[in-house]
Amino acid sequence: MKKKGVGFNVLGLIILFSVFPDAVSQNLSKIDSLSNLLLKEKSDTLIIKHHFAFYDLLKSTHPEEAKSHLKKGLSISEQIGNSELSIKGMELLGFYWLDRGLADSALLMVNKAHQISTISNKQRASFLLLEGRALDTKGQYHGAVEKLLESLALSESINDGPAVANIYGNIGNVFWRMENLDKAQEYYEKGVEVSQQNGLRMKGAHLLANLGMIAKEKGDFEKALDAYQQSLEINKSLGNKLDEAIDLMNIGVLYMDTKELDKAKKYLLASKLLSQEIDDKVVITLSTINLAMVEEKKGNYREELILLGTARKLATELQYKPALKEIFNCYSIAYSQLGNYKAALEHQKLYEAWKDSIYNENYSNKISELEVRYESEKSQNEILMLSEENLKKEVTLAEKDWMIKVLIGGGGVILIIVGLGFYIIKQRSKYAEQETLFQTIAQTEVTEQRRIARDLHDSIGSMLATISNQLSGMSEDVDRTAIQKSTAMLNQTSKEVRRIAHNMMPEELMKFGLVSALQSLLENLKSLELEAEFVHYGLSNRIEAAKEVHIFRIVQELIQNITKHAQAKKITLNLTRQNNMLNIMIHDDGSGFDRTKKSDGIGLTSIKSRLSFLKGKFTIDSFPNQGSTVILDIPLS
Repeated sequence: MKKKGVGFNVLGLIILFSVFPDAVSQNLSKIDSLSNLLLKEKSDTLIIKHHFAFYDLLKSTHPEEAKSHLKKGLSISEQIGNSELSIKGMELLGFYWLDRGLADSALLMVNKAHQISTISNKQRASFLLLEGRALDTKGQYHGAVEKLLESLALSESINDGPAVANIYGNIGNVFWRMENLDKAQEYYEKGVEVSQQNGLRMKGAHLLANLGMIAKEKGDFEKALDAYQQSLEINKSLGNKLDEAIDLMNIGVLYMDTKELDKAKKYLLASKLLSQEIDDKVVITLSTINLAMVEEKKGNYREELILLGTARKLATELQYKPALKEIFNCYSIAYSQLGNYKAALEHQKLYEAWKDSIYNENYSNKISELEVRYESEKSQNEILMLSEENLKKEVTLAEKDWMIKVLIGGGGVILIIVGLGFYIIKQRSKYAEQETLFQTIAQTEVTEQRRIARDLHDSIGSMLATISNQLSGMSEDVDRTAIQKSTAMLNQTSKEVRRIAHNMMPEELMKFGLVSALQSLLENLKSLELEAEFVHYGLSNRIEAAKEVHIFRIVQELIQNITKHAQAKKITLNLTRQNNMLNIMIHDDGSGFDRTKKSDGIGLTSIKSRLSFLKGKFTIDSFPNQGSTVILDIPLS
């Protein structure tokens, strides 16, 4: 089991910032004042500004209520045609969605803003920044860098120092995720320089912390410590206790990595005490996990379990999944060291389940985001999730429905209305029949494949074996060389028959189910010197037979594509069943490809056909020299 520290990482974790008590009282006073102003205000422009001010006050503590004010202000500004305030509302809402990981919703705001001609260079730079960060969230790193560089050029042209420093940091973040540490360091250093030139001490501190992580990743611990301590001194002088606690934790994790455990414990305790002082439960949780890891490295496993219990309670209250995942991993290691292998196994299973849950949730958010979050904005993005054929059918039917409404509204001829009504009903019935027919054909195909496979294996295979035995038993008067050649040919033919039978319907799939069949499929990759990792969760019960076959064929086709084209060294296959939904993730570390230039071959066409039958969805994430990841979501009910 591989385990590493979970010290705070400003690139990878979303911190839920707490509000200081004095700030809370100040906010309450401002909220009361704004509420009174809204009740009395007559000017639409001022009402919009009040709603935006409400958003600014509530976004950290009451995000849903803040969003409601923001959308009200945006709606009014669009109704009265105030483009300046509309752009401001779109910008705020775009970053609101982005902060919650909803990149497509953020990009919708970008597209809407691009349609407004009066947008200023400063606003355009901000929307380019938003677009770049959204593409980064979606894993489209090259596009992200392109947009961020455009934003940088615009911000530099108008001498917007704070924006330039911020963009340098974001470009560094993208290169960090691309594992290009040298480029990430280059842009962070530029960001620090611009921050110092413009007196942006807090921004400079954040970028120094990022430089600390780069140095740590490169193994330069002295440089990492120097960067963290510089950030710590700035945050102390600013009275920024939250960032101070984070810096203390980063230093503690650094000492833990260098095995200076007493120093590590000292800094981690200081981080925990400071975060308790400001009641930031996220940092309390993270510092407690790291303290538990220090005890583990010291061999104090019982003390580790006590700390993990505290961290688990906090993480559960926060529903902080990355922390829970790491906690279960630590539990598993501690129990294993104490000889309680049953508890170790149970917690390792929980660790795998949470790990899969986090990955699953990230991708399901991307797939279902428009349906869940856009509310009244049904938009063209939702339509793009339909297949082209279904889209054409729906559009045709929608046109007929629209014609009926128009005819009714205009006093049209009743016979035409009735005729069109019957036509629509007939068409819908026809499509339902086609779907039923397709399902029947697919089921028949599976049944027939099983029959042919059985016949090949049982009948023809037995006949070939009998002929081989007869040849072996012939008298010595016959030409033994000819018999040996014939026997060898028969044996080869028999093997080929078994191979064809197995490919048509793997015996393990029929007898033992999908998991066993896929396990065998991956084990066969050893002969190709390919490392394969298979993780599955929630698949103790069999899936419907026809669906098992189609799912197996899809995975088989994807793995064949990897072995033929990807030049990969490792394949990872994850299957997770949750709430009658099967999520499949196949990742390889191969050559990857450019999705914009890659055309669908026979393999992808076959996969799409099977997914259509299963009513599933899939996405492919790949870039040249960065491997490929395929995500499939298949309903099982």
